[in-house]
Parts: sequence; structure tokens; C-alpha cells
Amino acid sequence: NLLHIQQRLASISPKLVLCTHCENADMLRDIQEQMKNEPDCNTLRFFSHTRPDYLETDSVLQAMYLNHVAGGNMYVVHLCSGSSVDMLEKTPWLCENLTVETTPHYLALNEDSPCGLLAKVMPAIHTKEDSERLWEGIRNGVIQTIGSDTNPSSREKKYSKGTSAWDVLPAFPNAGVILPILLSEGYHKRGLSLERIAAVSSYNIAKSLNMPSKGDLRIGADADFAVVDLELEKVVRPEIFGDSDYSVYDGMSFKGWPVMTISRGEVIVKDGISTAKCGRGQ
Repeated sequence: NLLHIQQRLASISPKLVLCTHCENADMLRDIQEQMKNEPDCNTLRFFSHTRPDYLETDSVLQAMYLNHVAGGNMYVVHLCSGSSVDMLEKTPWLCENLTVETTPHYLALNEDSPCGLLAKVMPAIHTKEDSERLWEGIRNGVIQTIGSDTNPSSREKKYSKGTSAWDVLPAFPNAGVILPILLSEGYHKRGLSLERIAAVSSYNIAKSLNMPSKGDLRIGADADFAVVDLELEKVVRPEIFGDSDYSVYDGMSFKGWPVMTISRGEVIVKDGISTAKCGRGQ
């Protein structure tokens, strides 16, 4: 069980990190059994209701407490709900050795977004109010990191089993919008500081995952930088990223884009064009 896993990892090394997807599976199965014959099942809102926010919040709280008992080190992936932010704010004593992540789609989309079931993902995307609470969680430090949860595919594959909320396959391409969403929706629209954006997108991740040569500006670190143009505005189209024939952000305009990526001192992307040689990754 989860406690035994946490205890075992803690006994091996305090640097081991358990990444957890938090949803209460027992309640989830019960809710979906009750809803399986409902007729209007072709919307993102319907899918959101099959995986309500409290499934996550209940599971995060349980996992946090067991991590506290075990003396473990836990990373909660892709937090989706405002109720979880509420709970985390009220339980700081359980947040030691805990990192909480959210992802771009929970910040920029909601259950009524025009992309519809293209944005089916687990946990589900919820309401505008949930998005705002997640932004507040980033601002006040309850949420420490941003991930992508990216999973590129084609429309054909996405709809290969059907078009209802039960059948559409989950996940979508996501990595390329992390900085544009943080800069446009966070910095420009909500006044989130650039320092906070750098922390959640780089420094905090490296620190949480025990990567001392990453996420820092100092002699001896890996010289990894993203250079951004804060005033550059683009409308998202699927072809921007080249790994899928759709984007859940299609038609959305974001202000603030990376224009150069430097890895270990080498320019690997410039103005959206990769200049890196295959196999240089470490």
C-alpha cells in the first residue's frame, strides 16, 4: 500500500521522491457507475462531473498525511482543483517534504472551453473558479512547480474509440505553452512576478528532484536559460509545435514567448527553430 511504499523509499534515501497522481479511485468508480447511462455525455463539462474536485482533495490529504507518518518525500503531480488549494492552505504542518505541481491546462482552460473533449485529461479540467484558485496557490507558494503532463497524439488517435466523454482518449500536447501561459496569464494579467515564474518553472523543480546543477544562476551550474520576449504576442495554432494536428489552445492568444533556449551553454532553439543535434541530451 501507499504507506509501505513511502516508508520503503524513505528507508533507502531521503532524496528519493514519490510522484503521486491523487484521485480517490473507490469514489471515482462509484460516481462513474452512477453516471454511465446519462445521455448528455459529449462535453468536457460532463467529463468534469465524472471526476469531481473532491476526489483529488481527499486523495491529496490522505497521501500527505501518510507521507508525514512515513517521513517521506512526495511530489503531487498536476493539481487541478481549487478545493485542494483550500485544503493545502489549511494544513501547513503536513506540507513538509512535499512539492505540489499544477499544469498549464488547469490554469488556462475550464470545463466550458471551446476545445471540448480534446482537453479530456485526468484529473479533469474544472471551472474558472478552480483556475483562479490555482493561480492564487502559485502566488502564495502552496503550489511550487509547473509541469506539462504532455502527451502528443493525432485527432485520429484521440477519437479512435468514439466521441463521447467515456471513449475519447485522454491527454494532449502541452509542453510548448508553459512559459507563454505563465507570462501571459500570470505576469501580464495577474501581476505574478517574473521571479515567481522562474521559481515554479525552473528552480523549484530542480530542487525538488535533486538536480543541483539545474535551475540556478551560478558558477558551476549547467548554463541553462530560456530567453523570453515579454511583448511578443502569438495566436496558438497546432503547427507551432509540430507534434500534433490539434491544440487545445487553438485560437488563444498569449503575450510573452521564449525566443531562445540555451542548454549547457549551447543555443539549441532560436525563434522557434531547433538548432540542436540529435543525441546531445543527458
